[in-house]
Amino acid sequence: MFGIVRLRYFQWQNPVKVDIDLKAALVFSACVLVTSLVLRNHKSIWRFSAFGDMVRLFNVLALSGLFTSILIFMFLDRGFGLPRSAPVLAILISFIVLASLRVGLAYIKNGNLKGLFLRDKLSGSTAIIVGSAPAVHKFIKDTKQSPKSSAYRPVAAITPNQKFHKNYIGGVPVMGGLSSISETFEALTLKHGTPPSIIDIETQKTRGMFETYEIVREASRVGARVFRLELGRNDVFTPLEISDLIERTPREMQTQPVHDFLNGKRVLLTGAGGSIGSELMRHIMRSNPKRLAMIDMSELALFNVRQELLDSKAPPSPDKWKTYLGNILDAERMSEIFAKEKPEIVIHAAALKHVIFGQENPLETLRTNILGTQIIHDLSLEHKVQSFTLISTDKACKPTSFMGASKRVAELIVLSDKTSHKKTSSCAVRFGNVFVSTGSVVHVFQQQIENGGPVTVTHPDVRRYFMTTKEATALVLQAAAYNVSVKQNAGNIYTLEMGESVKIVDLARKLIRLKGLIPEKDIDIVFTGLASGEKLSEDLFERVEQCIPTDVEGILNYQDADSSDVKKTRDLKSLTRALKDRNIKTAQHHIEDLFPELCKNGNLH
Repeated sequence: MFGIVRLRYFQWQNPVKVDIDLKAALVFSACVLVTSLVLRNHKSIWRFSAFGDMVRLFNVLALSGLFTSILIFMFLDRGFGLPRSAPVLAILISFIVLASLRVGLAYIKNGNLKGLFLRDKLSGSTAIIVGSAPAVHKFIKDTKQSPKSSAYRPVAAITPNQKFHKNYIGGVPVMGGLSSISETFEALTLKHGTPPSIIDIETQKTRGMFETYEIVREASRVGARVFRLELGRNDVFTPLEISDLIERTPREMQTQPVHDFLNGKRVLLTGAGGSIGSELMRHIMRSNPKRLAMIDMSELALFNVRQELLDSKAPPSPDKWKTYLGNILDAERMSEIFAKEKPEIVIHAAALKHVIFGQENPLETLRTNILGTQIIHDLSLEHKVQSFTLISTDKACKPTSFMGASKRVAELIVLSDKTSHKKTSSCAVRFGNVFVSTGSVVHVFQQQIENGGPVTVTHPDVRRYFMTTKEATALVLQAAAYNVSVKQNAGNIYTLEMGESVKIVDLARKLIRLKGLIPEKDIDIVFTGLASGEKLSEDLFERVEQCIPTDVEGILNYQDADSSDVKKTRDLKSLTRALKDRNIKTAQHHIEDLFPELCKNGNLH
């Protein structure tokens, strides 16, 4: 204002009257300050400016110019000496300067200016968006660009960085940090008449900066459901799942080595209808194999796999895949399939995997997991496949259950052929429990919660390693590809660096909170005691010094000393013969010899 008044008098070639330039500048500045505070213009973060912020800025300046004219007219000799054009020019020039500064900063920080020209005409349900400030800004901008595609209208934001609290990002108020979720939810419910949705917009890669479980815990205090934004989308929202609460950064598959490993190859997959098997099928088909043969003994499981392939957006050619109904214990049937398919890569996922059923049906568990593995492995060697991979479990480490013992023997079968078969690269892959796999503890807990509780946990200190289905399948394929790439024809065991194991009772509490409920208040947790064959904690390997890193980040090669034990190799062959003949007495003898602690919990029958 000061410069504008001076400029006008300079144009008239007259001296400034009664210090009107200084007085007008002081009044205009005071009006801008007060109006900014009233309209909360000072809360707008420049780098995240939106169209609404520009409108608010213009309103502040326009009102300030109007109030300046009124105040000067009323209290300063009816505005004597003030050029009539000065307030208008002050409004326009101030807006151009301040808006240009905001635009420049927004461009420098964000790389584009699209957010400045998008009007806020969003409809849909109200939502509280939770994430880092840049993620919040991007979500608001993307939503405004395609408002018809979004079912939610962001009315508040929660972000971890305190410097953004009580300010505006893209025109949306930042209400505070995680501790403000329940308070914000209640305030917006009262204001809008309907409860807002809470949307976690962080990806799994960036979630470390903003703990998802903390969001769920705060939301459960007011019974709010939490949704997540699908990666790479601004219009797809799904309820959070327990796998979203994994307390480490999920491992991602290195796609190129796996693609090179599978591309153009004939692949055979056993147990194709299970949780891991069906996810392996998806990965394998994306890598363009020459053909994928899938075996399962469940007609329903194979039907589901078949329908998924047929109903996909781009169904693969019928000559690219085939489903086979068959039991891996049927050596004649398996031999027919191998002869017909001539696989180059075999992935053996078929198994009986539940500890409790293994304890109740030990002979069948041992026959399926040991004899079945022996049949598939022998056929792989006979047909000179390039790669054979056994899917194992952490329960094979120091086993205390028949299921764990059966998988340990299956590992030793794979490891026993160290020198006699140079054509086939064999390996076993160990991992822990898989979230939402068929029959997992997560499924049990979810059903118990749906039924109103209680949730049953065996022991308050029981712990397990967990991983997502995608992580498990990525580990299997990457380990198999690595084993071939380094020409490891001798059998190896690979495992994943899993971080810390998870307390099962904590897992139960998280699942309860995911439903918007409060543990021990809405849903009880009851401890039932350890089941037969169950351990308080599982290990992925006997001794950490036996594990060496591989070239694949996060995957370890476990150096198994037992695999070179000639006596154990001899005993394994005798055990498989006994299982084939259903010779319970001989099988019992060998199991007792191999795992003396195991048979204290029960005998074969």
